[in-house]
Amino acid sequence: MSCFQIKFGIFAIVVLLLCKPAISYQVDAYIADTIWTGEGEPIHDAVLVVVDGKVKAMGPRDSVVIPTDARQHRLVGRSIMPGIVVAKTQLAGTQDAPKTLTPQIMAIDGFDYFADQSAYLESGITSVQISAGDNRLMPGVGAVVKLSGDDLTKRLLLDRESMRIVLDENARKPPRIYEPPVGPVSEDRPLDPTQPQLSTLAGSLAGLRLLFEGVPEDSDAAMADQDEVIAALARHLQESGVVRISAKTAPEIRGAIGLAKQFGFQVILTDCQDLEPFVDDFADWSTFVKGIVLVGLSPGKITNPTAAELKKQNEPWEFTRELLESGIPVAVQPSSDGELRDILFVAGQFMKDDLSQNQLVSMLTHAPAKMLGVDDRVGELAVGKDADFVVLNNSPLAMHTAVMATYVDGVPAFDRDSKTKTTVVRAAKVYTGDGRIIDNARVVVKGKTVRGIGTDVSAPVDAEVKNFANAVIVPGFVDLGTGIGLGGPLSGSVRMNTKLGEQLYADDPAIKYAREQGMTTVLLGSMSSSSGTPLVAFKLGDDVRVIADPVAIRFKVSDNTASSIAALKKTLQAGKSYHESFLKYDKDLAAYNEKQAADKKLAAAAEAKAQAAEKAKAEKAKKEATESKGSEDGKPEGKKEEAEKPVEKPADETKEKPADEGQDKKEGAESSESKDDAAKAAAAKAAAEKAKAEKTEAAPKEPKKNEALEPYRALLTGKIPAVVEARKSPAIKEALKLFVDEFKIRTVIAGADDLARFPDLLKGYDVGVCAGPEMNITIDKRTTNLPQLLANEQVEFAFQSKGTTGVGQLPAAIQYSVSKGLGAQDGLRALTAAPAELLSKEMTFGSLKPGNDADLIVLSGPPFENATKILAVMIDGSWVYDREEQE
Repeated sequence: MSCFQIKFGIFAIVVLLLCKPAISYQVDAYIADTIWTGEGEPIHDAVLVVVDGKVKAMGPRDSVVIPTDARQHRLVGRSIMPGIVVAKTQLAGTQDAPKTLTPQIMAIDGFDYFADQSAYLESGITSVQISAGDNRLMPGVGAVVKLSGDDLTKRLLLDRESMRIVLDENARKPPRIYEPPVGPVSEDRPLDPTQPQLSTLAGSLAGLRLLFEGVPEDSDAAMADQDEVIAALARHLQESGVVRISAKTAPEIRGAIGLAKQFGFQVILTDCQDLEPFVDDFADWSTFVKGIVLVGLSPGKITNPTAAELKKQNEPWEFTRELLESGIPVAVQPSSDGELRDILFVAGQFMKDDLSQNQLVSMLTHAPAKMLGVDDRVGELAVGKDADFVVLNNSPLAMHTAVMATYVDGVPAFDRDSKTKTTVVRAAKVYTGDGRIIDNARVVVKGKTVRGIGTDVSAPVDAEVKNFANAVIVPGFVDLGTGIGLGGPLSGSVRMNTKLGEQLYADDPAIKYAREQGMTTVLLGSMSSSSGTPLVAFKLGDDVRVIADPVAIRFKVSDNTASSIAALKKTLQAGKSYHESFLKYDKDLAAYNEKQAADKKLAAAAEAKAQAAEKAKAEKAKKEATESKGSEDGKPEGKKEEAEKPVEKPADETKEKPADEGQDKKEGAESSESKDDAAKAAAAKAAAEKAKAEKTEAAPKEPKKNEALEPYRALLTGKIPAVVEARKSPAIKEALKLFVDEFKIRTVIAGADDLARFPDLLKGYDVGVCAGPEMNITIDKRTTNLPQLLANEQVEFAFQSKGTTGVGQLPAAIQYSVSKGLGAQDGLRALTAAPAELLSKEMTFGSLKPGNDADLIVLSGPPFENATKILAVMIDGSWVYDREEQE
């Protein structure tokens, strides 16, 4: 290397060091009524200082210096505790391997870092142990992870926590297993059948002893062992040496303790339910029992144990104090992952054993972290440890305690206040959009909706209050025709099967400008297409929200009215034929289903009748046989022989005499009855067979869906309207004839310029008008204020800008109409409530009332006044513009 290269290298390093930017850390100070540290006494009127996800300082408020650059969070009436650590879960999955001994399986391999853990975070749980399985004798190795955080390496606290052994009944039903032979199969080496696995407690303990005895003392030899099970177990014992054993009953607990003593490993006992026989041994256990996980009662459940179970059942909290006094760490938790959200309530039940809140907080935090081997980072609020903590509205185990927020590494993972925050907006006046004006009003907003409006309305005492003195609140403005939301103009036609809502671009600069002018909801679609084109309605929030796609279908009648109407009629007829094919299908399907039900009923009745006839016939035959046998059995032996012996008759009696007439009638009746029964049975059987045959009739076939024609079904049933651009008088007339008279479609006429000359064109029609972008129509040098005319003609109307960046100019254009005679209330309604109602009576935007979307504008004065400014805009309950912040 040359001298120049060396000097240049040194120079480059110096430059990099000098130019390296200073690292800035986020500093937060949390001031709370009480901090429960997890290990030690609680601190009252305390401060917790967090820097870059770690605890920097903590203590009484008067003894902790809060950094000047810290963001201060005043948690009035709140307490703080460490994030809860759960010592046993199945969050890595519950699928077990076929073999009962699989120490090579690692639970961390089955854990989904991206799964939704919000239910656990809402309960204050920040770290959990994950087990490899639940239904095998040795299912694998557990791990410890955090439930939140972007950095996955920080979330993994320990990848090899403990080898799990399950001695309870869950592991005693393993499947039989087949081991394929090595080499060819022959008569001398036949295939072996499937073999049973260990399925008794005694067999399980014996098998485990053989397994542990098979681990060579030489660690290198053990790791190199060709047997996968032996090698995996040896590696774990060398690297961790901790075994967790699920043992519920006394025999299972005794077997677990025996294994730990014999082979000298540290053991964590879980699920123990019968500790009474071992109370005197707790002190001896403390040398090798690393911890015990006790399971509480299932909250809110009635289990109805048997009398035998009641006799030997101990309460979960019994002997907890004795374990703690013996120096054995104890963790408490519910019996299943599904009940973890109630972990604070379950822990509270252990206060029945005279345990203090402080002891139980430790059993939820520091104790499980210590037994899991991760107490150097979590489980305790102490300087240098991870800032995993929970904000509570009360002391941890009070009856009505709720988790208000959960932080992992100093970052909010759950915030109840932001999730269910209520905002009260106060102003001098509120214009509701439907004509009402409320003085000294409050609008209560929760989530995305308005929950109350009036001078005296209910609201939580801790609601956020935004007070705009002397200001006016109005609903968010609506534009029924734009090209906004795609980042540029929408040119050309748009196919009917296009979902414009899927193509919206939230960062379109036109959206930001539009909402700063009070626009909160718009319709997007092609403004130039003459054939049917979809319109999508969406909100202009930070995250654009689609309301309906499509919300309407836009058509255009050009100045060449005849050809335009002919083409539109063809389009509508195709849509109608498609719609009618589904109407016919629905009708045929209903008739088919009705017939199927009737046939099924008929078949059942016929079958029942046939069975009854067969049964009657069988009973009659049985009765006749019984009577015949009885008459024979009733005669004396001598008489029977005489009856069997032929009787010689006198010659004159040997002549055949006519049969008795009454006897003939009786036999004839019996024969007729038998024939009738047979006929009825045959008829019933035939009816049943007919019903079965009819039952196989094919169902009507559903028409093939055509996505390009699907919107016409909604159009022709009145669910969505047609927005028909027609400006000249002939176009307006023909549009009304085609869409309203012929096809009975709910219609809004867009443009409608010639209404300025012929205001009676709409007489007799229940249609709305979408005025714009020109509001003042000049014809023959005479200017007509079209919105004012429509208001006087009692025509429901709204506005369209047909713009992109020009959408935000719509309110100013309406202001000009107001200056020329349009009433301010009429103009406000046409910009808010009217467009929503023209689209559908079910729309929840456009007016301020309980249950509607929280879209509102705060004005400095009455709407459309020259001096009035927009102070703030809210969309779906979120502030998207604030003039003070902008300035």
